[in-house]
Amino acid sequence: MTMPEPAQQQQPTPPSKQPEIHVMPERFIGAATSYREPKRPAAPSAPAGAPAVPAAAKKPPLLLFVIVGVVILGAFGVGGWLLLRPKPKPAPAPAVNRPIPTNRNINRPTNANVPTNVNANVNANVPANVNAPTNVNANLPVVPPPPLRSSTDSDVDGLTDAEERLYGTGLTRPDSDGDGFLDGNEVFHLYNPAALAPTTLRDSGLVRIHEDAVRGYEILYPSAWTRRVLDETTGTTTFTASSGEFIQVLSENNPAGLEIAEWYLSRSPGVSRTELESIATKGGYAAVRSPDRLTTYIASGSRVFIIPYNIGNLPEISFRQTYEMMVNSFRVTVAAPITPAPGSTPTSTATSTP
Repeated sequence: MTMPEPAQQQQPTPPSKQPEIHVMPERFIGAATSYREPKRPAAPSAPAGAPAVPAAAKKPPLLLFVIVGVVILGAFGVGGWLLLRPKPKPAPAPAVNRPIPTNRNINRPTNANVPTNVNANVNANVPANVNAPTNVNANLPVVPPPPLRSSTDSDVDGLTDAEERLYGTGLTRPDSDGDGFLDGNEVFHLYNPAALAPTTLRDSGLVRIHEDAVRGYEILYPSAWTRRVLDETTGTTTFTASSGEFIQVLSENNPAGLEIAEWYLSRSPGVSRTELESIATKGGYAAVRSPDRLTTYIASGSRVFIIPYNIGNLPEISFRQTYEMMVNSFRVTVAAPITPAPGSTPTSTATSTP
């Protein structure tokens, strides 16, 4: 069905730019009150069932758009600030000591090494038997030291320069008396190096004789040295050179009559027999030397005679050949008894010489 078009509204006539002025005719003056506006025909009503025509939509005011825009911009601004604002850093968690893992790591290798204890016990018994000889070696600290060096010997004749002056021989003449024997060799064999053979030292006046009737021995010593008896009971006598070096003679009892090496080893358990030097003196006595070759031990019956050489703090030996001469000159004169008990008054011919 075709809808009737609505009546068009009469549009007012726009006024002209310059309106004209009309004068009402006189016949129409006074007749204005009887004028009636003619009725317009009513608009046809819409048939039943026809949809209503919507009224024209009103335009929203401009202020509403402004408010909505401000709200949207404000929302965007707040959202951007929330997204871009710096976030506070979380507080660091407090440090917590956890000793439990440490204890576990320490205990784990301990438990893992349990089999090691088994091996240690097994091996401990093996070296106990194998290392038994080590104790013997540990008791051998006394490795024989090298002999001390003698002082200067200018002519290399076996006598040091100090001994050359002692016996009146030349410092640059190895054979001072020209008999074909070196000066040192002659002193060793108890001959006078400054005189032709058979002149002995005993007859030369270069040495003196020390006799001990109680101990029953005699020994030669240089005339230029000082003799002093330190102990009448033991017979300890000292012969001192001008350098401070000295040679002693002392004695000890040997009631069992042990052979000299056995006697020495019984007094020196840390020394082996191989370290001893066995010698025979010119007097025909068996003797042994200590590892440092500075002490000689001579056995005679129930007594042992000990002849040590002491150089003090000196680095060199000045009278090595003189020491050999004194050892070779030692003689036992009588069978010496065992040392008297303390308190007795033994007799002795030993004297002190200034």
